[in-house]
Amino acid sequence: LIANHLCEMADAMESFSPEDRNLALLAVAAKLVLENLVLHVQLLRRHGLPVSDSVDALLQRLKNPGRS
Repeated sequence: LIANHLCEMADAMESFSPEDRNLALLAVAAKLVLENLVLHVQLLRRHGLPVSDSVDALLQRLKNPGRS
């Protein structure tokens, strides 16, 4: 699913400069890493495993952007 989406994005970015194409792909990669982190923490919580205060703080910042 992700591979197909990336191929579609690559086709759509043919008119982009190489720098813009790289930046867009880096943004996609960063989003996937962040989603994986959130899913991992949710899985830990679902199994009753504790997470650190810094993880809780990060999740709160992600839930409420703009609030510090």
